[in-house]
Amino acid sequence: MAIDPKTGEEMEDMPADMTEDSDIQKMLAAADEIIEGDAAPAAEEGMDEAPMAEENMEGVDLGPIEEALNIDSASAAALWEASRDRDDLAMMTPEELADRLAEDFGLRMQLEKAAAMKEGDITEEDMMEEPPMMEEPMMEEPAGMMPGGM
Repeated sequence: MAIDPKTGEEMEDMPADMTEDSDIQKMLAAADEIIEGDAAPAAEEGMDEAPMAEENMEGVDLGPIEEALNIDSASAAALWEASRDRDDLAMMTPEELADRLAEDFGLRMQLEKAAAMKEGDITEEDMMEEPPMMEEPMMEEPAGMMPGGM
């Protein structure tokens, strides 16, 4: 009988085709190969290169984004690609994304930054910098008013 490593209790027998250590040993061997650089993870086998952004957008009409945000097709494509990396936006249609971005300027700016990072126009360090603070303009008292407001 096998012993549950978490509880220390005896467990029912394992299937005949599996020993206690067989799956763990296979996993450890695969991890060692990956760490040593001898093998690539199974998910990467057979993949040549990542598909180009244009290939991901085949058949996608980005017109609604262009129209809603009044931007050119290259900017719409950059926003669309950046949105595909976010779980909360990835399943949206171009129409839904256009509506969302038209309503939420902050979200649009986040996607603009993400798109710029993808293009290499800005770095993560650039994004972390605080924008320069504007000094408050000096308020002048209107002509004819006495100091102190009375």
